[in-house]
Amino acid sequence: TSCQICGKDFESGNNLIYRIVRHFGATHEHVSPLVERECGIDVISCEHCQICKEKMDVTVLGDHLVEKHFKARIKDLLPPEQSSCYICDKIIPNSDDLILHVGSSHGKAMKFYKEFLDSKIIDPIAEKVKKIRKVCYICGAVIAVSQGWRFPLYAHFSRRHFAEDLIRDFGTLDKKCSVCGEEAESRSRFVAHLGAKHRLVEKYLDMNNLHISPPS
Repeated sequence: TSCQICGKDFESGNNLIYRIVRHFGATHEHVSPLVERECGIDVISCEHCQICKEKMDVTVLGDHLVEKHFKARIKDLLPPEQSSCYICDKIIPNSDDLILHVGSSHGKAMKFYKEFLDSKIIDPIAEKVKKIRKVCYICGAVIAVSQGWRFPLYAHFSRRHFAEDLIRDFGTLDKKCSVCGEEAESRSRFVAHLGAKHRLVEKYLDMNNLHISPPS
């Protein structure tokens, strides 16, 4: 497999798509050809946002989804004081611009949007009936998921509050998990893997406060 712009060759193996995305973003500042493969934007066509019903051209739907509906969720993917994209390594010092880049250029907002649309097709009131909402007892962020609250809540704790602790106590220079051997593509994914998948973040948590839910 080679870069269609400069011809750089990539060896096959684990995480090939992420290595290509990083190259496209950091070297050519161009990632959109690879976004469709992940989020399937070609299957979504509409003249309005199906969350808030605002009319718009589909070409600006991605930016709208980031700014109006998924900004907090996308921000939660980023480590504190992050100044570069954790997917393609592009340097973006402004936090709002970085959130927009990750959400729009890399299709994260569209991915969340598809999850919303899929839930509405299965059950029009699924969001109200099955949504589980937890509050981070440290910063107050609301973590909302359809099921299985522990992993996204632990990932939030790991990325936003205990990344340095996890790296200090369990990290490796090559981002290879010392528990299962899995390799991570970024620091953000590495700490989320350690803290959420293996529940190592529990070492730093006040377990009595984990089940806080927002007021109805």
